[in-house]
Amino acid sequence: MNPFDHFMACGWREGRDPSRSFSTLLYKDSRLGDGQADVNPLVHYSKLSREVRAQIDTSFASDALEIQRSVIKDYFDEDYYLSKNNLKFVKDPLSHYLLTGWRQGYEPNPHFSSQNHVNRHGHIIYSGLCPFYHYVSTHQLADGGPPLVKVSRASGRPQAKSPLDLHLVMHTIRDAFDPAFYLAQYADVRDSGIDPLRHYALHGWKEGRNPSEFFWSTFYLDTYREAIGDDPNPLYHYVTKGQTLGLRPNPFGADLWPAATAPGEAEWDAVAPAADVEASDVVVVIPVYKGYDETLRAVHAALTPQAARFAVLVVNDRGPDPELNAALGRLAARGLFRYEENPANLGFVGSVNRALGLCRGKDVILLNSDAIPFGDWIDRMLWHAAAHPDAATITPFSNNATICSYPRFNQNNRVQLEASLAEIDRYASACNARASSEIPTGVGFCFYMRGAVIDAIGAFDEATFGRGYGEENDFCLRAAKAGYRNLLAHDVFVYHCGGVSFDNTYLDSLSAIEKRLLGKHPDYLTRVFRYIEADPARDARFRLDLYRIARYLARWKVAVFVTHNRGGGIATHVRDASGRLAREGVKTLILTIAGRRAIRLSAPPDQDLHLPEPSFEQLDLGRHADLLAAFLGWLDPAIVHVHSFVGLDWASTRRMIDMVSGMRNYYFTLHDYSAVCHRNDLVTPLARYCGLPAAETCRACIAIDHQAEDVPDPDERRTVYARFLSGATGVLAPSGDIAERLRPFIPEARIVVRPHEERLTAAAQPAPRGSSAGGGPSILQVAAIGALGPHKGSGVLHDLALDARLRNLPIQYRIVGYSDRSDRMAQVGVIESGAYKSDGEAMDLLRSLKIDLVMIPSIWPETYCYALSIALAAGIPPVTLDLGAQAERLRATGEGVLVPPSLLEDPSAFNDRLLATPLAEVYGRRRRYETFAYPSLLRAYYEAA
Repeated sequence: MNPFDHFMACGWREGRDPSRSFSTLLYKDSRLGDGQADVNPLVHYSKLSREVRAQIDTSFASDALEIQRSVIKDYFDEDYYLSKNNLKFVKDPLSHYLLTGWRQGYEPNPHFSSQNHVNRHGHIIYSGLCPFYHYVSTHQLADGGPPLVKVSRASGRPQAKSPLDLHLVMHTIRDAFDPAFYLAQYADVRDSGIDPLRHYALHGWKEGRNPSEFFWSTFYLDTYREAIGDDPNPLYHYVTKGQTLGLRPNPFGADLWPAATAPGEAEWDAVAPAADVEASDVVVVIPVYKGYDETLRAVHAALTPQAARFAVLVVNDRGPDPELNAALGRLAARGLFRYEENPANLGFVGSVNRALGLCRGKDVILLNSDAIPFGDWIDRMLWHAAAHPDAATITPFSNNATICSYPRFNQNNRVQLEASLAEIDRYASACNARASSEIPTGVGFCFYMRGAVIDAIGAFDEATFGRGYGEENDFCLRAAKAGYRNLLAHDVFVYHCGGVSFDNTYLDSLSAIEKRLLGKHPDYLTRVFRYIEADPARDARFRLDLYRIARYLARWKVAVFVTHNRGGGIATHVRDASGRLAREGVKTLILTIAGRRAIRLSAPPDQDLHLPEPSFEQLDLGRHADLLAAFLGWLDPAIVHVHSFVGLDWASTRRMIDMVSGMRNYYFTLHDYSAVCHRNDLVTPLARYCGLPAAETCRACIAIDHQAEDVPDPDERRTVYARFLSGATGVLAPSGDIAERLRPFIPEARIVVRPHEERLTAAAQPAPRGSSAGGGPSILQVAAIGALGPHKGSGVLHDLALDARLRNLPIQYRIVGYSDRSDRMAQVGVIESGAYKSDGEAMDLLRSLKIDLVMIPSIWPETYCYALSIALAAGIPPVTLDLGAQAERLRATGEGVLVPPSLLEDPSAFNDRLLATPLAEVYGRRRRYETFAYPSLLRAYYEAA
């Protein structure tokens, strides 16, 4: 079709633009009123006078955001947008959405899919406009589609406090802000020329940037969100309040590594002299200039006894500190090391090259005068050199060594960890023994150089790199191009004191250094960037993290809980159990299912347990199952308690089962039916309770379950779980019902019934509501509690409410909580309160709504029912199907109303049964809710010492 004819006929109604300089929709929404829906914007524009047209920017580039804002603001759900995307600190959600959110795939409300809309209207991608704006703006121009519904503002999101004065914020945080660090860390800020302090105060903290290596903005905001409230800047809060409250500025703590101190005479007396250069296997070369304490501590550490014969060569570049020079001279006179003073100041590169000439043909370890090694570090470096004859250089891990840094990769880690520096080195030696990986360039703070390679390619390039910076990178690249490799030794950690945070002189010289290096090696940056992206040593840092965590936790008795991340009753039980164990002196480590093959480590938030911050967010069981198994072995917990593997694929489930089976003391709680059912709850895809049939019937269920992925054959599942549970110290059943249902499938398991503890505060029991006519309420108020999905009976409740509405029955259904079908529930008159924050709040809602009966519409045999506990504690009789733990509990006390499961097939009969309930009698059978707790979780629940 002719494009102009297409535009005139229908293109403008579809929001298409006739040229790059004319925005159809922006023109319509800024220039045309509501009564001009059928006016083609281009036609309208063409009829304006030449003078008026000359004054209109038809691209609306400067006004585009405001125009879009005015069109979509009534349909944009701020609460949904913030909660769905975890945007806790965004003060203007609509601006965020229009600027960046829609480009990141964030949706404006729960009923709109940007991708679906773009799929239907592909031309949007050329307009630069937000898809949701296109949808709203063209809605009245297009035919069909559901009506636009404005977002209710009834809940009213709290308004943010007025922002603090910018100058006040900047003045307050100035001393805690490190401008050199900020500029070195964020090149875009450096290149922009903006004042770094002003940038952080205005924008940086909102973008998750750190004002110093000491203070981590995102960590502080995430960890102390309740304490911070609406304060506008995390560093401002820390300086004015948080520091006094003892809040941590980063995951590790509030202290930096202590400054190095010079050894005392007794320490010098305890060291033995190093070997002569000629008789040594390797020479440790230490160029020195200044830094009294750091230099003497580094020299002393280099003299630590080793199995290998090593020499220490100290080269003094005519340093300006007479006290240091005199101390080195005295120590050298004692024969501890070879000491050379340069005839003139040569600079770092010249000093190193002179030292290399003094030990020609020898392997050397270049050690900075502010680097401190530990233990048998030389022996470990030599092992790597012998095992890898093609290695030109070997660099250890360090706190401050760019791509060789630990714990944070490519960072200067000056914040003190929970372990000492020597312990970190021992941990690396233990968990990463004899492991290494290739790096594009070594780092000169501690730098093993093979003598044969020095002879082959020459020493440092003094002519190009002058007084320093870049020379070791050049050496490594020359070695690589000569066929050698550069290695990172994973089992050695050397502390690097470094200078004061990011020396400005170095920053000012960055471009010149980079220019010299790239002049010789144009591929240098590409090699380094590729390495950073690939990060081959990441798993080695993971191992060291986990080993540190294991050693940190070794000071306590530890229980490991394995659980899913889906909330509900299991989350409640895990929280309560970990709290009880903490009071009995047991710390809990939680392994949470974080994906189909991912595990995340955490500690319960209410425990005073600050886990050493790991380099990883989660472990991939496809890659790291052996590492996680090693960690559990290092940890050797007193208890391993599996609550759920739900969420893992089958291969990962098998890996976790194999892992836990190797532990000396493990438990499994039958929270659900995952041991026998791929859906965990015995509810079919058609939302029907299956009755736990034979495997053949389960295969038919799997065949129609289109959402199921990687499901094993039922016989395989049951065999694997039976073997796993037969080896458990205890299989804990929250109810007798689940124990008896699963006993035939796990006959060799030691099943013990262990009800969950009941700790709710009982409310005063309300009297039944009555009416003057028939002794019952005029309208029966029935409420379900919690999060209702298909297995929890959301379909049951919907059908009951529909029947009540169609027959005009005197029943009002509510949900104290929410369901998976809120829209459909609303259509049949079911009112949802939304998620409640606590069980006490749920009980208050039941009383304030004057609920007569609490409906537990679960269609599966629950293993335990917290909603039932809330009803009983609130004193409101529950109604439940005669099925599972929920029925077992009511039958034992004679309370509530039991309904035969057959009524699930007949909502009308179900409603009639409810209306016929003798409320006075049912209320009369109530018992006072009694709390229940084990005297000791360790002894009475786990039967452990």
